[in-house]
Amino acid sequence: EDAPAALPKLVVQLLNDADSFGQYDALRAIAELGPAALPARSFLLAATEKAWLYHDAFGALARVDPEVVRPRLPELLKKFDSDGESAPAPRADAFISYLGPELQPDAVAFLLQCLPTAGEPRKFGSAGIVWAIGQFTSPDPALLTPLIVRVLETDWSEERRRGFDMRLVMLKFLKAEGAKYAALAPWVAPLSTDPKLNLVALETLSRIAPWSAALPLIE
Repeated sequence: EDAPAALPKLVVQLLNDADSFGQYDALRAIAELGPAALPARSFLLAATEKAWLYHDAFGALARVDPEVVRPRLPELLKKFDSDGESAPAPRADAFISYLGPELQPDAVAFLLQCLPTAGEPRKFGSAGIVWAIGQFTSPDPALLTPLIVRVLETDWSEERRRGFDMRLVMLKFLKAEGAKYAALAPWVAPLSTDPKLNLVALETLSRIAPWSAALPLIE
């Protein structure tokens, strides 16, 4: 009786196996209702049993009942900790986009431990973290900053040989986000010495920090 008026129709849409795209829409809408959609919890749990809805259903649950999802984060994000190419799990990125402030710190902590520290070998799946960072919805910049620092410090030479420059992806993200990531200027500035990144790195510096702070870093 206390459920939002829109919830019954959304549950009906979720149960319609004939239209998986409609189910994705329903899960997003249920997630936006947050804890008010708790009466739909059993239907969301049932949806996690469907392979194509697995990550999205847990994503909606993450907004409706975060504590149910918290212990499952390592399994839901295992794509980024994979040492091989056998677990692409494309909807793991979508799952991250559902997360609210309750679970974002746990997700960032898991992704951080997927990236190597100095001298450690890098796992295959960790490359996906570079794109996953952009999936976080309205995160606190201070939350993502340690993760971005680790990305910028990681050796991505193998990916560059395959035509993907992860540093470029990260610079484009920072350029779009702007001054909220001013604290990352000391990590962006050294990239301006790379002939392939020079212009993008300088432009990114100009977006995230005032030139009075950026110039001493590149002189």
